[in-house]
Amino acid sequence: MYLGLFFLLLYGSNSLNNVYQEVESFFAQILLCLIAIITCYGIAKYIDHQTYEQRSNSHLYFDIDSMKQYATEGLQQFKIELFLGMSISVLFMTAGFSLFLIVNHL
Repeated sequence: MYLGLFFLLLYGSNSLNNVYQEVESFFAQILLCLIAIITCYGIAKYIDHQTYEQRSNSHLYFDIDSMKQYATEGLQQFKIELFLGMSISVLFMTAGFSLFLIVNHL
């Protein structure tokens, strides 16, 4: 999902840039900025509701056992995210550097 949003942003921003550059009215530019801000807010709110569990009426009571369980689950999640984040960043760095060398030699 995040990769799809990245490509949408990557290719959509070029299209929107062409529209934005042709508009010369100050009020139209302000209107386009407001539309972009509202759209970004909507996307962020949608991702927030899809990603995180929304509870409004639950009461949490913490004791030692539940705190230990939450701590171990959080530590496991942190390790997974750290490993995946580092792996993806190294992969992108390697691919980007390789593409840079290929394009540089052309």
